[in-house]
Amino acid sequence: IAEVDEMLAEDQAYADDGHEGPAGRDDGAEADAWPPRPPRVPGQYDEQGKFIDDALTFLVEAVTKPEPPADLKTTADRDKFVAEAVGEALKREVLLMFASIEGPLKVLLVDTAMILAQHDHILNTVRDEVLRVSPTGPLTLDLLDQMRHLHALTMEVRRYFPIFALQYFRTAQDVTIAEYTVPKGWLVLSSIAAVHNDIALWTDPKKFDPARFEGDNSKEISPWTLLPHGGGETSSSHRCSGENVTTVLLKAVMVYLLREYEWTLEEEQVLDLDYTKIIPAPTSGVNVSIKKKEKEETEADD
Repeated sequence: IAEVDEMLAEDQAYADDGHEGPAGRDDGAEADAWPPRPPRVPGQYDEQGKFIDDALTFLVEAVTKPEPPADLKTTADRDKFVAEAVGEALKREVLLMFASIEGPLKVLLVDTAMILAQHDHILNTVRDEVLRVSPTGPLTLDLLDQMRHLHALTMEVRRYFPIFALQYFRTAQDVTIAEYTVPKGWLVLSSIAAVHNDIALWTDPKKFDPARFEGDNSKEISPWTLLPHGGGETSSSHRCSGENVTTVLLKAVMVYLLREYEWTLEEEQVLDLDYTKIIPAPTSGVNVSIKKKEKEETEADD
């Protein structure tokens, strides 16, 4: 965190002096001679950097063990103070996690409803599974785990509709791509949509096909080719902490929608994704006609 703070301060001072690009390294090398960081625009630090500073400060406060007040004399009172303070910090962290997934989750829900309205056979397959496994009552993780078609649907939605248009990474070592070498320490801009639509990685990537995540098909998918929440193995790689929460909530909401509602898309909409937005979404938004399902009438003598 201290290194990031120092980097931001150096870049801002460099930009305020009228230079473009980042400040030079500590060894005195010229700025142009080393892997540059994204330039900061003079006078816009408050807009570009304040969020980073606030986020870092928040995390430091959340994970730093608080110092009990001096008037708490007994060990029990001091331990109680620390426990309560840490508990509040953890609550804030959980709240932050849920707040961070709110926007992407809303968009994924809209995307899922939209794509199902365009593919009746997929909608009917998933709905039949939901009504077979859990037609009514509360949901549990065990019930959700039994819904393999629903799982495949949510995986394909996350592939087909990238949660973010772009991701930033910093290279951990020199990387050679074709005839180009990306030095260690460079900031790399990655397009999730480009990876998810690469014909060298996916069969017919422009087709919405949940079956690619069912059965043996899913075993052929590398953890570095599906990147909605980061790449690599979930147990060892840097991935979004809200990934599992997002996936479970997406499944849960879709179960309740498929149980109780039917919907159709309004006509004359531009549903192509707008990649100029941080979270790509249909250009015109999505207008849907939704109604509660009519309950089946029971036999008169039952």
